[in-house]
Amino acid sequence: MKTTVLLIAGSFYPREGGAERQMRSLLASVRSENGSAAVITQVLTPDIARRERVDNINIHRVGSGWAFRHAPRAAQIIFMGCAVVRAIRLNPRILVSLQMGTASASAAIAARLLRREHILRLTGGGTDRFCSEPVARAATPLGRTWSRLFARRSTTIVAPAHHLIRDFTNSFPTFDNPTKVITNGVVRPAEDILKSGEVIWYSRSGTERSQSTLAAIASLLPHVSFSVLGRGGAPEGPNLFALGWQDKPEPVIGRHRVLLNTSPSEGMPNTVLQALAWGVRIVGYDNAGMREVASRYPDAVRLVPQGDTEAAAKAIETCLSSPPLARQEVISIDEVGEMWREILKS
Repeated sequence: MKTTVLLIAGSFYPREGGAERQMRSLLASVRSENGSAAVITQVLTPDIARRERVDNINIHRVGSGWAFRHAPRAAQIIFMGCAVVRAIRLNPRILVSLQMGTASASAAIAARLLRREHILRLTGGGTDRFCSEPVARAATPLGRTWSRLFARRSTTIVAPAHHLIRDFTNSFPTFDNPTKVITNGVVRPAEDILKSGEVIWYSRSGTERSQSTLAAIASLLPHVSFSVLGRGGAPEGPNLFALGWQDKPEPVIGRHRVLLNTSPSEGMPNTVLQALAWGVRIVGYDNAGMREVASRYPDAVRLVPQGDTEAAAKAIETCLSSPPLARQEVISIDEVGEMWREILKS
């Protein structure tokens, strides 16, 4: 069967990151409508399977795991070549890519060679220096060179937040690409759930500095319990409790009264939206993505200055002493899937 939708991403662990979870849902829906969906992603470790299936989606891991570990620049070139060749062989009707980097450049090249449509899905926040991915990419010569691959009408720029689209158009003012905002979707609660926890924090891999920030906040609130969700692990502390990885994190989040987000930069934080849908108040650092959420849910979200652990602790105390929060109206993952399907059909 000819591939209907092909996603090219630098990494793809569809049960973890927000963007990957959204794409997994989209690709699974393509399969449910008798289409064919596939993913091309980079080999990150030498022992990973070259091909696997997740939710009946074919995942092709290409490139060189050895180069990825020992020669990162060479690994990117190898991945690009392998991704383009594999994409041509799969010959999809439409290509989708995540982020502005090697993966999206590979998708753009393949789309040009195959004369197919390309959707570039911008992802979250940038770095400590740059507020978002488009701005960070625009600041590098290589990023600006690669971005010229996207400067054609057959490429549609999609982002989960309005500020990312604004950053893209401001960073690349000569672009005339069609753009569209499709926010992250959530799993809505089917029934009431008991609020048995106080504060929950999501731990990503490689977030050691954020863990130290969490530990500092928790030390200021020794009477408050903090649950830590995710693979990244939890810092040590008498009121810090590691929940580990959860296949279904939504009800775990929903059992708490406050979600703490200490990320310095966010595109559109999926865990925050998920918490709001389950009636969980939010305390987070002030950044572009969090500001956009706060503007939509002003009674549910409290922002504090970046790195101000004392302000974060005070905001948590205020939220815990506030009346219970009603479930907020947040777009569902099924509605997001329908938006994506409309793009794919156009």
